[in-house]
Amino acid sequence: MDNSIKIHFRDLADVSPADGQEYIHIHGLLEIEIDGEVVPYLGYEGDNDVCFNDWIENLLEIKHTVESHLADHVLVDECEQGQPAFRFDLEQDGQVIRLSIIESECEEGFDDPDWDGIPFSYQAFDLALTNFRDHFMEWIRQRAPEAYVHWSIIWELID
Repeated sequence: MDNSIKIHFRDLADVSPADGQEYIHIHGLLEIEIDGEVVPYLGYEGDNDVCFNDWIENLLEIKHTVESHLADHVLVDECEQGQPAFRFDLEQDGQVIRLSIIESECEEGFDDPDWDGIPFSYQAFDLALTNFRDHFMEWIRQRAPEAYVHWSIIWELID
């Protein structure tokens, strides 16, 4: 196992809140790359339609589940638009995570046998998540400073 995982983003939608409203959703391209292969099906209507609110929370749930030892897997099943589900199995006390893309329990989502039990290390995941968070928050700070507090709360940087 190479253990490499990278998390990148680009092509984010406008992050400016409407007058008097706190901005909530950002969509764009999110790439999670495991050993050089990009995880497919993250976007609803194509690669550039990933909901960052949902996926940041999903990635943080993986981190919290590993650190708390409260479960042996995390299931991400959006139950939307025929999307598959993503199952993250935690092995070796959470130090190894295996990703499988499986059929959704809610809709017509499909499985992908090419993505059955793909391993990566928690240590590499945690580093990739921290780097992603830092780059994402800097992007927010530069392009939508009025939304910085909102995203800091989502990332659990502040209460």
